[in-house]
Amino acid sequence: MNHAMFDHAFQLKIAPRNSLGSMLLVVVMAASTTLSKAQDTLVISVDVENATLSAPGSIDLQVTGAEGSVRIVTTDTLPDSTAYGTLLTTIDTTGFHAIGLPAFAPIDVGYQQYLEMLEPKLDSLLPGKYQLIVLDEAGNQGSAEVEVGRNLTQSTLQGAVMPNEGSVTKTAGDGWTNMRYSTKNILLDQQDGWIVFNAPDTEGRSAVGLRDESIGSATSYQQMEFAWVLDGDSAATWESGVFAGEKVAFVAGSKFSIEVKKGVVLFALDGKEVRASSPPTFPEAMIADVAIYDTNGKVESLKTDFPAQCTIIPTVGHIKPLFPGSGRIELTVEPNKGDFTYEWADGPSTPERDELGPGTYTVEVHSTYYQTAQIVTFDVGNLIVWENDPYDWTTDPLGLTKLPLGSEGGSEGAMSMNMGTAQEDHYLRYTPQLEGADGNDQVVGWKSRTTGRILASWWLHPLGSEMIAEAVAASGVIARTVVREGDELSIENREGIANFKINQKVIGSGSIASEQGAFGLFVRDRSGKASLNGLRTSLAVPIKINTRMLAATVPYSARTPDEIITVGASGSRLDMDLGYGPLSGDHVLDIPATADSRSCTVLFELDSGRVEHMRIVEGQDTYSVDASLYSVVGVNELVLYDQPESYFEEAIPPFHLDLQDQVLMTPNGDNANDVFRVLGLVGMPQYGLTITDRDANILFQSEDPSSSWNGRFMNTGSAAVDGVYRYEIMLDGVAHNGQFLLKN
Repeated sequence: MNHAMFDHAFQLKIAPRNSLGSMLLVVVMAASTTLSKAQDTLVISVDVENATLSAPGSIDLQVTGAEGSVRIVTTDTLPDSTAYGTLLTTIDTTGFHAIGLPAFAPIDVGYQQYLEMLEPKLDSLLPGKYQLIVLDEAGNQGSAEVEVGRNLTQSTLQGAVMPNEGSVTKTAGDGWTNMRYSTKNILLDQQDGWIVFNAPDTEGRSAVGLRDESIGSATSYQQMEFAWVLDGDSAATWESGVFAGEKVAFVAGSKFSIEVKKGVVLFALDGKEVRASSPPTFPEAMIADVAIYDTNGKVESLKTDFPAQCTIIPTVGHIKPLFPGSGRIELTVEPNKGDFTYEWADGPSTPERDELGPGTYTVEVHSTYYQTAQIVTFDVGNLIVWENDPYDWTTDPLGLTKLPLGSEGGSEGAMSMNMGTAQEDHYLRYTPQLEGADGNDQVVGWKSRTTGRILASWWLHPLGSEMIAEAVAASGVIARTVVREGDELSIENREGIANFKINQKVIGSGSIASEQGAFGLFVRDRSGKASLNGLRTSLAVPIKINTRMLAATVPYSARTPDEIITVGASGSRLDMDLGYGPLSGDHVLDIPATADSRSCTVLFELDSGRVEHMRIVEGQDTYSVDASLYSVVGVNELVLYDQPESYFEEAIPPFHLDLQDQVLMTPNGDNANDVFRVLGLVGMPQYGLTITDRDANILFQSEDPSSSWNGRFMNTGSAAVDGVYRYEIMLDGVAHNGQFLLKN
């Protein structure tokens, strides 16, 4: 715990609540302290260092007249210990054990632990609006309202100078049209942001506001979309070409602000709202703008949290079942001003990427107009397909958004068809939506499909103005913290250890290595009204293969959420075309022992029939099919789980076999598939062919690409028996190995 000791003065660096929203910072001395409503008796002075594109901001807070030590917490409202105890009893954990969570008593977080969770970081500050309150051991109180903005970056400076950061002084003669100061600090129409400034110590006419970025050459306040216009000792609000509302009086040093928040424009003076407006539309982009009429007129302490850089808007397409190479990323940059270059860590230089497999992709975007470079990272996971889903979902740029239900419901929760095992590395990520949580508990995690237990999950509880997040493993709660608006929560399984992260920082870990069988993605909240954004996962939808009647002559089917694929059976052979199915890796294909499967040979055709992915499984044999783990669900159902590292590569095969379906040789004299012949060679490669039986006995060898094998032993001329044989084709020193089926 960080304490600042002081007798008469101290300095404090205050950390943020979030990037854009407001924060109430309270400093208290002990668990029994209440939030006093007494008049300020402590004197506080504040020095603010704005954030830059590469570094956070900070606040130097100096307090005089304080006694004793202090504790710092961040919260909108701080209850005393008695009120906190009352809030704690409102958290209801009943019913959650029934959905697979470990059994809990009511949540037990002491007041001291609660205060510790609210302690801020002291080393950095994101742009935001902050209300600071200081209490010392004697109960004395002080407060200050502070804005931490971003560095101003000018677009135009004409007829004026900037003697220091945030101050603009006019040098040209009187008039609106001979002075311009515009910034590159920009706000898009779907974003929230604010601009503040102080009235100067000299009377005059000036305006500060937001201007449509598309207006190329603007002068005076009349081209601003929203503005404060100062004239002498009174000010008026300006909106869309007209004055709106009543004039208000001010004095030197008065603080004016304009804030855009969730589609509402708020005009305030000295922290008090003067007017609110809900315009039907906004310009696509607005920049911070200043206009001054009088010579030597000025604007002081200008700040904004608008970023002086473009906004990168991603659209991530996650991978569809059966199509491991179907991932994509499309980047849109706003405003589309100047030129942009894209440098992906894995090579390409375009804003669009397709044919992507599961993974993390990083790009550096350079802007010629802003002279900046931004590095952003995106997850490409697997498309989430729900098996049981009582909720409403829509897609967002990163994943799925859960919409609040209009009425209570969803008590059983949503379970995905995406599955994995504890022996594989996997992740889930999402951002809880705190506003409008409506007292809702929410569980997001992994649930066993075998036992019904939740293996690892985030469990969120509203508590006053905060949201408490518990990291829950099978053994119980392993960590607790406070979740702020915009925080990203994730769970990552690495070698059987579930790591719980907030904004990519690990806060706790628990083992799930002993868990057997498959688990799926699980989402549940008490009333159905809770929301979340950007839900994504590396769990894939498995391929399910029904093996009940392998020797029958009726069709089979492999079921996936996307489509039904017919599997043809002929005699004792089963051919399956799974489209872009499992790729190279370490799949294990194990045919369950049934009366029909004991003596049959099963041919699985994977990856659109490419010869290098042809695999044969005979009878009870287990064969490596490349890239997943396996499990048998029931007696006759095989499930293949794709690993997140698998990806699709389109490759031209180096040869083609003159066999039925590339695997079946039938030397019966009907002139169809009678010989084993290699076709489709490019050029004149160094060549060699060897055919052996399963005991490695050589049946045929040749270095002549035009040669073929007729199905007979080279030394005796006797026919080879029906069965599985192996080949090795050497092309320019590279061995290509495979199997084929011979049936006389």
